[in-house]
Amino acid sequence: GAGNGKVGSAGHRGSLLPRYLWRRRRGWGAGVSGPEIAATILDQLGGQHFMVMTGARNLAWFDAREAGGSPGVTIEFPRSVTRVYKLVVRLTPADLYSLTAYNAACKIVDETDGIYCDQLREVVAHMTGLALSL
Repeated sequence: GAGNGKVGSAGHRGSLLPRYLWRRRRGWGAGVSGPEIAATILDQLGGQHFMVMTGARNLAWFDAREAGGSPGVTIEFPRSVTRVYKLVVRLTPADLYSLTAYNAACKIVDETDGIYCDQLREVVAHMTGLALSL
C-alpha cells in the first residue's frame, strides 16, 4: 500500500522504479534501509528522467554493512554511451555523497567526495559526460 516503506510501493517517494528493477546486494542495513537511500539518490538525480536520459540500468543498492559502512547505489550505463560504465554513489556519515566512476575494465576513472545533494546532478553529469536533462 501507499507509504509502507517498500521500494516500488504506490505513493512512496521511492516509487520511482518498480520493485523488480532493483537488485538487492547482500542484506539489509540498520536504520534507514538501503532501498530507501537508493530511491532518494535516484530521486535527487532526476528519477525516471535520469534513467531515460542516460540509459542507466542494473541499479543495485547496498547497505551500511558493505562498502566501508556507507550505504548507496550502483548504476550501470551502456558502454557505447560514456567512458563511465559503472557509477557508485555512497551516502557518507556526514550526510554527503561520495562518487566513484569505473570503466568497463572495472578501473577507477574518476572519484570525488563531499558532494551535497543539490550538487549531485551536476557532478554526475560532469563525471559521465551525459546530459541529465533537456
